[in-house]
Amino acid sequence: MLVDLSALKKRFYVIDRGTMINTLTHTDAFSIGTGILSEGFAGPELTIRPIQGHANEIHLGWIQRKGTPLSDEMSMLLGMIRDELNH
Repeated sequence: MLVDLSALKKRFYVIDRGTMINTLTHTDAFSIGTGILSEGFAGPELTIRPIQGHANEIHLGWIQRKGTPLSDEMSMLLGMIRDELNH
């Protein structure tokens, strides 16, 4: 089923996963995102459906001011992400 996103009457944005899951569970809203849901975090009423032709594809990145070094925290976060992706 194709949805014309320009025809949607309302859009809203949430910044935390708990609010997103609660909204999705109790409304007819949908989310376009990574599809990463921890097992047991969301109820069985939510279903992840991959975009056709892009089942195992994800691109991660960040925005950084040109010419500035990574902070220690950002370097640590990137190391943790690399470790997780290499499992």
